[in-house]
Amino acid sequence: MYEIQRILAYKFKEKIGRSLILLSVLLIGNLLTTGCNLSYLMNQQRWSKNYALLEGTLATDPSMIDGNVNTGGKAEIRSSSSYSTMHRTSEVYVLLPQAKLLSKIILLSKDLQEGGLKGKRCELHTYQGAQWKLIDFFTINGMKTTIKFPAVKTEEVRLRLPTWTKFDSLDKVINKYNEDIITRKNYDSIPPNILEIEIYGPVATQGAYR
Repeated sequence: MYEIQRILAYKFKEKIGRSLILLSVLLIGNLLTTGCNLSYLMNQQRWSKNYALLEGTLATDPSMIDGNVNTGGKAEIRSSSSYSTMHRTSEVYVLLPQAKLLSKIILLSKDLQEGGLKGKRCELHTYQGAQWKLIDFFTINGMKTTIKFPAVKTEEVRLRLPTWTKFDSLDKVINKYNEDIITRKNYDSIPPNILEIEIYGPVATQGAYR
């Protein structure tokens, strides 16, 4: 009786062992297949050439899109009566010669890594349907800021950026209600210098750029 039980136990262990080996082979095969698929997808996801270098592209300053990080130009102060001098922002524009599918912008600026501007919230807008649309908020990461966003087809982008404020002068004005004399401080808004703006779109498969 004991011998029969021993033989049955041995056969049971042998069967379990074969099952575990088969299960291990299947799991390893699935992992390898998944890894290959992920690797394939990662290899297929590529970026286009820098659209900002296309002939006919315009920008706030041509030096922002000349491919040379040793040049650059100032952003423009945003003129709006709804913004006080202390809270003005600046803007830069890039107009492509034709609409492209975009999903990544790289902003290069030494100024944006200085003066407490790092970490400031900024805005990305694109021109669609005869109006500007807010696409994303982003923060300044230092000299190089990379902005990734869901792909959108457009020919013009606008980046709204922070500025410095510098004390300029004092003047005195009379309060028209009670004729008190008020001392008013005046500030200058200083826009950052942008070295380069790079614009890219997604390219899913190998072949011609979009």
